[in-house]
Amino acid sequence: MNNSKNQQNDPGPAWSLLLTAGGAIQAALAEAEPAMADAGLADAKAFFLLSSVPDHPHPAALAGALMLPRPTVSFLIKRAEAAGHLERHPDPGDLRRFRLSLTPAGRAAVRRGRDAIDRAWSKRMARLTPAEARRFAQTVQKLAAPPVTTHPGRPPE
Repeated sequence: MNNSKNQQNDPGPAWSLLLTAGGAIQAALAEAEPAMADAGLADAKAFFLLSSVPDHPHPAALAGALMLPRPTVSFLIKRAEAAGHLERHPDPGDLRRFRLSLTPAGRAAVRRGRDAIDRAWSKRMARLTPAEARRFAQTVQKLAAPPVTTHPGRPPE
């Protein structure tokens, strides 16, 4: 009986791996935060918000893409506007909505933030051999790809 209780509390290897990967990403972001602050970014959320604006120029779309509550995104937008990183424009297709766009300062902040994260992650990747780094990149790309659909009686596409 005690054994089944322990099995229920065991997160399993997939969950443990996910937590470990998330921890590695968080550590790299924490290492990059001072350089992001020098670029005028308050934190990693500010970086991810700004870097997502070109693909998601409406606040609701940003909230969905970033998996953040709308009030949090609204706060981040106001903070980015105050920092001179974002501008609001009426949406020509729906004047009740507005579109966001990066200012030149916002584009520069994203570039500097991306460079800081790249440096921090590169330090971690340097712990791997070249072959391990290639395998890791291939594995992450495979995991990030959309799932392969299968049909009964046919091999995966």
